[in-house]
Amino acid sequence: MLIFGDTQPRDMTEVFYIGRDVVRELIDTKEAAFGMVLGDVLYDDLSLFPALTHTLGQIGIPIYYVLGNHDMNLDLPDDTHSDETWHRHFGPNYYAFQYGCAHYLVLDNVV
Repeated sequence: MLIFGDTQPRDMTEVFYIGRDVVRELIDTKEAAFGMVLGDVLYDDLSLFPALTHTLGQIGIPIYYVLGNHDMNLDLPDDTHSDETWHRHFGPNYYAFQYGCAHYLVLDNVV
């Protein structure tokens, strides 16, 4: 399993750095079956979701994403709707999956 914590690119230049400095080393890895980005996938610019997911997707394994406080749409009036952009790109912010004998629960605790 690959774990990414707070990738948080602020712009396309930083997405490029993640691709160059991290992803390039991991492409076609045989050491991990999947990866997880543990919140703060971006640094507030939600328009970068497609670029970052494309970049991390080049690793060639499933990548699971966890919502962080910098991944919410703060232009919306309340917490109920602040994850609508997340839902559009990733689906639910609460989900579960199993790998081998382990069961993973992904929870949204950001208000």
